[in-house]
Amino acid sequence: MSQNTKKPYDLPDWPAEAEQTQEAPRPRRKRRAPAEPEDLWGKLRFRAGKKVRWFGRRCRRVVREAQAHRFPESNRKPLQFLLMLWGLLPSAASRLREILLGLHSMCRGAESKFFNGHTNITDSNFLVFGVKGLMDTNRRLKDCMLFNILSFMSNELLGKGSTAASVDELYLFLTNMTTIEYLRNCMKRVRKKDSSVILASQNIEDFLIPSIREFTKPLFSIPTHQFLFNAGQINPKEYMDALQVEPSEFELIKYPERGTCLYRCGNERYLLQVIAPDYKAAIFGKAGGR
Repeated sequence: MSQNTKKPYDLPDWPAEAEQTQEAPRPRRKRRAPAEPEDLWGKLRFRAGKKVRWFGRRCRRVVREAQAHRFPESNRKPLQFLLMLWGLLPSAASRLREILLGLHSMCRGAESKFFNGHTNITDSNFLVFGVKGLMDTNRRLKDCMLFNILSFMSNELLGKGSTAASVDELYLFLTNMTTIEYLRNCMKRVRKKDSSVILASQNIEDFLIPSIREFTKPLFSIPTHQFLFNAGQINPKEYMDALQVEPSEFELIKYPERGTCLYRCGNERYLLQVIAPDYKAAIFGKAGGR
């Protein structure tokens, strides 16, 4: 019996793919990590809470592993607890190493000149802290040193009393929320101790940045004495809203004039013309502040 191998076969067409009627899956919502606060106590609370949550997740994982009998060594609670501690050792060792490196840097390393040594302050009747070199260091060192200086100022203003503290070029410290909080609290409380805080800066725009505007507003409303000079190139409405200046008062300092300023004391207003005596003008020189 022979077979015809050349017989043609009609193959059916492949059916078209059915159109997908199901809706496309929604993209998974990304979880946003909360931003770390700027102030010192906020940082401590944020990091402590982060460690507590991590430890809680670790404990729940150990409990799940124990309930699933994935601990073949033993089902006893003490040994399970020891196994959990054994898993925590790498992170604890890493944290201990970081702490030891920080202590070595503060005691013998590059930062020892700031922390490891006795104070050279012999008399605090007139004291000047120059922080020009400190502004170029890393953020952690700068925040720590500023905290030490502010703590010293707070003790002199509120502890001893009858002290005046002056902060020049304040715009350099506006990014540090701890500094703003210290200055605001001191300005509200030092009057009870017959102390005062003097703030000086150049441009009002530095205080009107959206991220810090709400924190710098009290710095304009608390002082009882204000010396307002020409504001420069700024929107008059923003200037008057920030300093609570009337339009008639702004007109007095609208144009730049050497030595002219608006003095405010409570409800009183004075247009001052500041003229330095000859012997003081000779001390300042003619280099324009250089």
